[in-house]
Amino acid sequence: MPNANFKHFAHLHLIVFIWGFTAVIGKLISIDALPLVWYRMAMAMVLVFIYINLMRFSWRLPIRTVLGLLGTGGTQQGRAQNLGRKESLQKRFGSEF
Repeated sequence: MPNANFKHFAHLHLIVFIWGFTAVIGKLISIDALPLVWYRMAMAMVLVFIYINLMRFSWRLPIRTVLGLLGTGGTQQGRAQNLGRKESLQKRFGSEF
């Protein structure tokens, strides 16, 4: 097996192991869902920032890409605000929420 194929094969097995292990870790986590999401997001942001700087990627992006990213983020943020409120779900679907 060539070296590149072994590398991809090892990555695949690592990913499958991590996905399988998340259920075990999920049982051990005692923090509420919302703070957990914020901590994970902050950790991912820091790690991506470090990765971009270590790999010496350029921070420059075309304006069209920036506008697309802002539009996607704005759409997600608006959707989360509107659908995340318990009151709005109760108004839409009744008291079963």
